[in-house]
Amino acid sequence: MKPEIGVQRKLVKRAKWILLGLGVLFVGLGMFLDASLVIITGVLFILLGVYLFSVIIVQEPERWIIERFGEFHRVVKPGWRHKIPFVETVRAKPRVWKQPISLFIDESTGEEIPVQLVDGPVIPQNPVVYVRVNPEHPEYPIYRVSNWVLWVRDVVEAVVLRYLHTLRIAEAIDEGMGQGEIFNRINQAPQITRSKQRRTRTRIRALKKEIENFPNKKDILQPIIDELEEEARRLLDAARVHTEVVEDLKRIIAEAEEKGLEILSVYIDGFALPEEVKQARQKPLIAKREAEAALYEAIREATKRADPILNTARKLQEGGLSEEEAMKQALELEVMETLAEKGSWTAGLPQVIQQVTPLMKTLLELLLLSKGKGRS
Repeated sequence: MKPEIGVQRKLVKRAKWILLGLGVLFVGLGMFLDASLVIITGVLFILLGVYLFSVIIVQEPERWIIERFGEFHRVVKPGWRHKIPFVETVRAKPRVWKQPISLFIDESTGEEIPVQLVDGPVIPQNPVVYVRVNPEHPEYPIYRVSNWVLWVRDVVEAVVLRYLHTLRIAEAIDEGMGQGEIFNRINQAPQITRSKQRRTRTRIRALKKEIENFPNKKDILQPIIDELEEEARRLLDAARVHTEVVEDLKRIIAEAEEKGLEILSVYIDGFALPEEVKQARQKPLIAKREAEAALYEAIREATKRADPILNTARKLQEGGLSEEEAMKQALELEVMETLAEKGSWTAGLPQVIQQVTPLMKTLLELLLLSKGKGRS
């Protein structure tokens, strides 16, 4: 409340009782003295005091809900307004500005409630939904729902939870699908997830084609294919749920409008991770570093065995590949076989192979050079 509004309300409240008191005093004194002028003055004081009982001062952004004998009568907008004393009463004073409602908070303890994602629990940071009471119908939330704040919190938490339950921690945090303006994330999610699912399927087809061309790679590539198949199924299910969540979001926004509420946006600043989840997220990075070290070692050993690589390349050339492509495939095959012999396969290997491709190209050029010297 603005300070000046509070002062005005206090002055009106005090003035009406002072005027009533003076009126009664003057009327009594006039009757005792038999002075009509004093009595008339007292009556005027009483009438003015009664008038002030009808005065209400409404400030922005308030809207006062007035009932007459317990029945809704009208909405009072900001300004110097009136109501009939003892006949009309103020039911509520809703505010029509944008206001935040915290989400995922245990009301009994005030603690944040963890949210379960696909691969572990997280704690949303500063989750909040912004709502505004419709200034044209501020009475709707009062009469159409018992507690509109709790209603908004419940329906928004339900739709946001259903969305978050489909995400991995990496998607929610690293890709940003679970933080920021969540309504935008939900509306974009079906398209993003379907696109990821298509890319995953394309990669699966490419790996299967690789196995068809080079059966020796099956033992190494098949685990990757199995993981990608599982991920593709998860993404397909997630895309279906995301489409349903978008429809749920539209439904609750429309339902809120019927209740005189505008659900404007939902924000989540980020996520706090439990210690065990932090450690679990570090494992792929450790595995990637191990894979990188193993791959470099395998490349080093593979290049020592130039003759087997050249023999494999010759056979690939006979199968129709160009000289350079045959040498490249032969080197990759030798490296993978070396890793397989050492048992150095890890989940991070495919990404590492992509990262060291320039190095393999350099080694390929060296092998081609050594082959040329051997011919001369």
